[in-house]
Amino acid sequence: MLGYIDCHNHLQDRAFDEHHQAVIDLATQHNVHHSVVNGTSPEDWDKVMQLGQEYEHVIPCFGLHPWFVNTVKTETWQEELRDLLSIPRSGVGEFGLDGWKQGITLEQQIPVFRFQWALAAEIHRPAMIHCLKAWGLLLEEIHQAPTHPTRFMLHGFGGPEELIAPLVAAGAYFSVAGNVLDPRRTKAHNALRKIPQDRLLVETDAPDMPPPLSFQRISPSTSQIQNQPANLPLILAGLANLRNESEATLTRAVYQNSCRFLEGLLP
Repeated sequence: MLGYIDCHNHLQDRAFDEHHQAVIDLATQHNVHHSVVNGTSPEDWDKVMQLGQEYEHVIPCFGLHPWFVNTVKTETWQEELRDLLSIPRSGVGEFGLDGWKQGITLEQQIPVFRFQWALAAEIHRPAMIHCLKAWGLLLEEIHQAPTHPTRFMLHGFGGPEELIAPLVAAGAYFSVAGNVLDPRRTKAHNALRKIPQDRLLVETDAPDMPPPLSFQRISPSTSQIQNQPANLPLILAGLANLRNESEATLTRAVYQNSCRFLEGLLP
């Protein structure tokens, strides 16, 4: 049955504490079948695992986000991550490279990225990639890597449009969040239109990257939560408008892309 899949969010965030059931129920009412919930460090991996065990709606992913590379000990986090990914329905992420965050150098991030990239390739799981102000380095790392994950996505894609073609050639999927619908983000709109339809995914990144108010779904049971998976159909309608495509056609294509990208992880 066609519908929607939120390809990247953080339902383990404290903003959702005590609201998981209501948030998932509202998403399901609006035909959002699954949420890909991304861990960011050992601090939240257990919570992501618990959500995956409790809710069929949740596809758990485990990774070490570049912002947290200084908070772990190499000899323990790598082993713990490998153990968690023994869960068959799990992906690798969120991990990546970030040239914006202060206090953490790219030199510190690179070995952490390489380990997780290689692990995703080794265990044949999709990889959920964070990249901010490090696009050239990311492309260089991808080209130099001896092995590649079978599938990888660039979450909340905000890169320059001239890098879309080489990233497509490298096998990337591009996941777009609702913040791109801000009418002031004209460069992001131009890039959005260049993403091939068969490589486009859609996410909320909830609770972060909220869409403009007109693309938010407010419910009495979750009124305090601005961004949540139930927003996804509204976001996708806005993206279809920006791309000058039929909403029905784009919805079908994105759902098929999501199923292809998440093959083996969906129940």
